[in-house]
This record gives sequence, C-alpha cells and structure tokens, in this order.
Amino acid sequence: MKNEEISNYLESVISEIILYPSLGTLPYTILVFPAEDVPQKHEFQQNISHYVGFYFWHQFSTEDLQDFLINSKEALGLEEKDRLFYIEKMMEKYKNPEEYEFWLSKQAAMAVGIFSGKVGEKLSIRIANPEELAIVEFDNIIPRKQGLSLVSMIFVEN
Repeated sequence: MKNEEISNYLESVISEIILYPSLGTLPYTILVFPAEDVPQKHEFQQNISHYVGFYFWHQFSTEDLQDFLINSKEALGLEEKDRLFYIEKMMEKYKNPEEYEFWLSKQAAMAVGIFSGKVGEKLSIRIANPEELAIVEFDNIIPRKQGLSLVSMIFVEN
C-alpha cells in the first residue's frame, strides 16, 4: 500500500472505532501523523510510515459524559428504567477521581485494542512502549495538541 492509501485506510478504521462505544461525545480522540510530517530523531523511529496517537480530552465535562452514556451501546440496549439506573450509577463514578480515571483508561484501552486488532490484520504495527511514548510526547516528535493528553501511540511500520 502507498502512504496515501495507508492514511485513508487508517482514517476509515478510526471512523469505525469512534462509533463503536457510543454515538455520543467521546472522552478521547485518535489522530494520524504520516512519517514524512514527523522529525526523525530516534532509533525506534526507523521504518515507521504513520504514527497513530490516542488522546484524552482535558475538558470532558459532566454533560459530555452524560451524552456519552445516554448514547452508549450499553444504554441503548436497555429498557428505559434500566437505562436511567445505568446512567445514574455511571455518573456517580465521575465524582470519584479513581473510578473515573479507571473508566477513562478502559475507554482508551478498548480503542487501542480494537484499532490494533483491525489494522494489524492488514499492516505491520507496534504499540509504543512507555519510554517511547514519553519520548514522542516530551521530545515534540509529534505536535502537541492543546486540550489533549497523549495516552497511547501505535506505530505503523513499513
């Protein structure tokens, strides 16, 4: 596949993933960076065609969470009474920082897992280890995005 075809394929997979958990507001976003737009500074960057970053939103409000939950696959599959109970219980987790952080990490892990499973069928990929992720973020390998925190990175290899 040519780089442009890979970019288009990655974007199509991302479109599928963002519709998977909820039709509401997601607490994360996924961005693709072609390697030609990324400075080559480190050994681990060899043979990478694309960088796929998974980011949390800094400002994910109570209203955003409620929108996510109301439009989630779990809630949409429940009867009205059960749906309201489910949303109420999940909203309580937002008030507990540990519970909320755990919920966020599960959302990101799910997105990374679905993405890597789908893309890994067609392309060679590698998930950044913690050291590589820190270098990518703090060495300005990819542009920093205001209002977002990088939580995971997948390298698409040539």
